[in-house]
Amino acid sequence: MEYAHTVNIGDQWNENDEFAGRYSRSSPWGEVTITSQSLRRGSTLRHFAESVRDQLEDDWWFWSPSLFEITSFQETQIGGRDAYSITSRVRESPEYCIVDVAEIVMLSNSLPGNPQGFRVRAWMCERSVADYGQDRLEMLDSFRIITRPATYYTQFLSVV
Repeated sequence: MEYAHTVNIGDQWNENDEFAGRYSRSSPWGEVTITSQSLRRGSTLRHFAESVRDQLEDDWWFWSPSLFEITSFQETQIGGRDAYSITSRVRESPEYCIVDVAEIVMLSNSLPGNPQGFRVRAWMCERSVADYGQDRLEMLDSFRIITRPATYYTQFLSVV
């Protein structure tokens, strides 16, 4: 199985970093990351989203942030597919800004085998939301999962 994704990232997101299972772009006012992971057979979108939500604080910072709150967790539709939207606020320490985080969680299980979980996270300082929040929402709404099997059908012949 091979999966790919597409998302409309505006020109303001100017730095690119890509490595196994993670894609990242940043700007002076925020960052967007896309991660994927193989899940166990039978995993559901709700189970995956709840797992992401329950591990969110540990996932963000390795130390205890001075502020962490999940502001919403809701089922939604992105491009005609079921998804979950998770928003949160985090502050590492008092000298840093409060980070406004919006995340989309999706699942692709259109091929036989284990489903693939996708997370798209875009964050920015709260003071930047008024200027760039709409761009972030449009980017998250543009996310699509593409399933592209490497070999859809194969034949095997063994002669003894």
